[in-house]
Amino acid sequence: MTESMTGGMASDEDVHTEAALPTIYQVGEEDADGWRVGGAEPVRLAIALGVAGLLPQMAAVLATLLELDWLNAPAMALIYGALILSFLGGSWWGIALTRAEGRWRSILLLLGIGASLIGFCVQGLAGASPMRALLIVLGAAILSSWLVDRVLVREGMIGRWWGWLRLVLSVGLGGLTVLAGVIAG
Repeated sequence: MTESMTGGMASDEDVHTEAALPTIYQVGEEDADGWRVGGAEPVRLAIALGVAGLLPQMAAVLATLLELDWLNAPAMALIYGALILSFLGGSWWGIALTRAEGRWRSILLLLGIGASLIGFCVQGLAGASPMRALLIVLGAAILSSWLVDRVLVREGMIGRWWGWLRLVLSVGLGGLTVLAGVIAG
């Protein structure tokens, strides 16, 4: 007996049935272990949340354009971009541990750490380096992150929809971050 998702007890047989899965995952194809993945609802939610994730950077760019100095918008853009780059590194770790094997696993784990370290370094240099340069470097890192996801699609570790979404979000957030740097300069 194990504890079910609703807090009650479920038999070990029930744990791997569709009844034990949240309904959002009951649409789509089964993966090798028989779990339903890639349904329409999770994809729509991921797209909506991903696009909504561009809003904070849009607000930082707008505040920088309007010269709302009290908001310190360039610093907000730097912090947000670094957080998202680190988040991407975490997603690569998850893919590495669940979908990758051999050298791809090692590469993704290293790239995941690299993404977090880039975010950490630009934050650490914020007081000693021009904000313009830091934002442009960070924006370039975010833009180039799509190259990792492109390989993940090509190698079959993630779906094409994810590659498309990551392209849109990388260009969107990376471009906004570079723009924040250009304006801040």
